[in-house]
Amino acid sequence: MKKVRDGECIVRWKNGNHCIIAHYSEGVLNGDYKVFHENGQLAWNVNFVEGLMEGNAIEYNEKGEKLHTCFYTHGKSTDIKFYGSKY
Repeated sequence: MKKVRDGECIVRWKNGNHCIIAHYSEGVLNGDYKVFHENGQLAWNVNFVEGLMEGNAIEYNEKGEKLHTCFYTHGKSTDIKFYGSKY
């Protein structure tokens, strides 16, 4: 995979669906970072500011149901909430 210094980086599963969509500024994660299940459903969504997680990180199962959220401040988790079973 080619390194992205600035802009959007998209990685795809073999079936063509998105696997990862990330945004970089000067080679550092900055902005939305999304990971997808192979079936195309969003698996994880978090925001990065200067390489550190910031705000709500949300994980979803393959059906698109919310599993948990974790709140980050300057890359450190400060709160977590679980919604259901992962399996």
